[in-house]
Amino acid sequence: MAYWRDNVRTWSGSRLWLLIVQIVVAAGLLAMNVWSVARGDGGAFTMVLAVLFGVLLVFWVATLIGVVRARRDGAAAHDDGPE
Repeated sequence: MAYWRDNVRTWSGSRLWLLIVQIVVAAGLLAMNVWSVARGDGGAFTMVLAVLFGVLLVFWVATLIGVVRARRDGAAAHDDGPE
């Protein structure tokens, strides 16, 4: 869990926009590969790429959810403190 906590902390700062760009690019590449396989143009390598981009997309979306939850919890912790 320490890796996950460090990963969320890394993406929580100014690099959040880069995480969002990576998610959009991975989703686009996944869609292209799946479309190619669905049309029958893609071979085994295209299927492997589709699976790999799918795995990356799941990991990055999970990271984004962790970042959003960490930011929300951090904001809630700051709101609860004495002034």
